[in-house]
Parts: sequence; structure tokens; C-alpha cells
Amino acid sequence: MNDAIAPDQIEPNPAVPVGANPARQAFNITVSVPEKITIKMVDASGLADYEVNLFISSLAFGAFCGLGVATIQEAKSPNGTAWPFGVMTALSFVIFGTFLAMALHKRSRLTATGKDINLATTGATVE
Repeated sequence: MNDAIAPDQIEPNPAVPVGANPARQAFNITVSVPEKITIKMVDASGLADYEVNLFISSLAFGAFCGLGVATIQEAKSPNGTAWPFGVMTALSFVIFGTFLAMALHKRSRLTATGKDINLATTGATVE
């Protein structure tokens, strides 16, 4: 239980007349709503798989680019370490290609099996 003192209530001043809201006319708002709204419904588990595959392919592409630069730089050095970098670059490219192909395949399946839901607007009222 709160033992704090209750605030005093504010009494209206009878000397000041109560009027209408002076800003009412200043806020004239117009909202445009399209006559038809189309929503594409897809399988949520398939969408999650698509997003994961696309995310992994983007990470693998970043690794491919970074290792590709390292491979090019090592090819110009006399150390002879360009071969391991080249193998890792090729492996990251294979991973990138595999996950990108899986993502594109999943996207085509989502597009083919998705359903369109059309909503028509009939009107609006202000209450």
C-alpha cells in the first residue's frame, strides 16, 4: 500500500469559459487506401531454410573474397604458401556455390507453392 499523500485535485476556474478545440481545423488529415491489397503467403519453415541458406552463402562469399586476396598476394611471394590458400579459396567457393544453389532452389519452391490473398477495401468511417 502506498502511504504517499494524495495530490490535490484541480478545480476548474468558473471565470474562464470552456471553448472548443482551436486546433481542430488545423489537423485535417487525408489517408489514401488502395482498392486492392495482395498478400503473398508462404510456408514459414521453408522461408526460414531459405534465409539460413542465403546467410551461410553470404558468409562463404566473404571468406572466398578474403582468401582470394590472400591467395593472390601469396602467389607473388617466394614463400610457396599459395597452394594452401588456393585450396581454402576453392573450398570456400564450393561452399558458397552449394548454399547459394540451395537458397535459389528453396526460393523457387516457395514462389511456386505460395498463395496470393487478395483483400478489397470497401470504405472507412470516422467515429
